[in-house]
Amino acid sequence: MTFERYVCWEHESLDLIETVAEDASRAMFLATHQPVRALQTQVGRDGEAHPANEVDVLGILEGKRSDPLIIPIIGQSGSGKSHLVRWLQLHLRPTKDRHVIYVPRERTSLADVVQLILESVPEEHGDADLEQEVEARLHVLASRGRRRVRRELKVGDLVFNLDTLSVNRAGRDIYLNPIGLKLLQTLMEASPNVVSRNDLEMQVWGEEMPDSDSLRVHIHSLRSVIDKPFDSSMIQTRHGIGYRLVESNAVPSKA
Repeated sequence: MTFERYVCWEHESLDLIETVAEDASRAMFLATHQPVRALQTQVGRDGEAHPANEVDVLGILEGKRSDPLIIPIIGQSGSGKSHLVRWLQLHLRPTKDRHVIYVPRERTSLADVVQLILESVPEEHGDADLEQEVEARLHVLASRGRRRVRRELKVGDLVFNLDTLSVNRAGRDIYLNPIGLKLLQTLMEASPNVVSRNDLEMQVWGEEMPDSDSLRVHIHSLRSVIDKPFDSSMIQTRHGIGYRLVESNAVPSKA
């Protein structure tokens, strides 16, 4: 038996395993997680850094202490910082004296952090009236924030509603996966300027960089729904630099 004349996959239908720590399911994350190799040092104290991993950090967090503990996790892009935090979130167990609150990167505003804290308080320990008052104030703050932020992106006949995550071009609905939405938002916000490959990868995957071909595959998929069904293209490639999105009448569509 041979695979001659068989197509194993098409680029536009290729589904990649998520490499972003926050996006992967618990099972997928634990199945693909690799041990973290880090260096540990104490801020403000002399002494050389020594090797440490996620188990060492977990032991420090679970240890008994009377003073507050802050562990800054620093490193270059792609060094595994968010993977370490996600692993700790999945292994650090709450106790009667400890609440574990995980703050994903998309919920780092003051209102979101306070809401996460409220959500973590057991009902029997909470004050219902106080919680309702805080939630009402958070709602007001969130509403004010929404009024200050532009919630719709538009380039030519392409419209992206940031509240509903709906996309349409020339009145035709376009359906994108989460990575496609992130790519499109980044390109539209920068339009008509060029966005470098590194900046696109950072916006979509954060510090956990994908393999070298992932961005090209996802751009191909994005073009298949943004450009291919229409008479003119919007996504341009700047070879060796990155990509940009322009108004549809600026670029003839290739057959």
